[in-house]
Amino acid sequence: MTEYAKRVKPSERGELEITSINQMYLEDGALTVELLGRGFAWLDTGTHDSLIEASMFVQTVEKRQGFKIACLEEIGWRNGWLDDDGVKRAAKRLEKPATANICWICSVPVRASIDPLEWENRFFAVNSAIVRFDEHAPRLTPEALAGWSRVQAKIAASDTVRLDALQRLGFQLVEGEVDLALPVGSPADAGADVAVEADIAPLREQAAQAFAMSRFRAPWYAADASGRFYAQWIENAVRGTFDHQCLIYRHPEGDIRAFVSLRQITATEARIGLLAGRGAGAQLMQAARYWAASRGLSTLRVATQMGNTAALKRYILSGANVESTAYWLYR
Repeated sequence: MTEYAKRVKPSERGELEITSINQMYLEDGALTVELLGRGFAWLDTGTHDSLIEASMFVQTVEKRQGFKIACLEEIGWRNGWLDDDGVKRAAKRLEKPATANICWICSVPVRASIDPLEWENRFFAVNSAIVRFDEHAPRLTPEALAGWSRVQAKIAASDTVRLDALQRLGFQLVEGEVDLALPVGSPADAGADVAVEADIAPLREQAAQAFAMSRFRAPWYAADASGRFYAQWIENAVRGTFDHQCLIYRHPEGDIRAFVSLRQITATEARIGLLAGRGAGAQLMQAARYWAASRGLSTLRVATQMGNTAALKRYILSGANVESTAYWLYR
């Protein structure tokens, strides 16, 4: 090895690259290459693109071949020979800070409990759970997740370390969510009606159509699951069993043209549940603010999908500000 190393010229990064050593061995016929029975090959060229390819390569092999690929530090950590602080110390010894960060990020464990989603399981007839992050909980492992047909996780969009860790556990991004808040102020009565039991059937139909492409969509759930879920949501709002009330606007002939459901969540805040009705966004927001103001509340909250730019524009025009963003992931 020493003789080969003497012949290597430093790379542009000023380093002796192992790939150059391997190439010399190969040219001299001193390097034996074997194709493993379940193996693949990936060439590290030492570039940033190569690093990204390596990450994708590792994830693909782990997923398709059932392997677990790890660096020495991770092997030590998984076997209990290194604790979390030990991995950090090992990473700090590396000469290149960027590489140290990558090593540490790859080794950060996800600690969480797995709680069954009992209502959803009954409604969708599935065996699903949600991850509840807790630094004092056990490490999240493939073995712990294996017993569930669907596991959900919600993380802050800025939490890229946890996002990467969940993806290595087999979680996939389903949708992004934006949460907004606006001051209630002192709005005028917007003239909305309170939905009654006779309105449930048309409201169910409209909600099923309006929210057919939520995070409960296929292929994660049955093709009609999202529509059924939100149809039940709006029915519950009319009955006051989740959201507290549903407000509606009607066409001159009496048919429902728009609706919004609302729930008081604290002594000072309310949250919009569902809101739908083409061309009625401003009216619905005015009605929601008046509903909150009449109860002495000061803040109105609402969430929507990141991709729903029409809703985002409407909420911002109504005075809302973005409070947080999040990702939903499923496994």
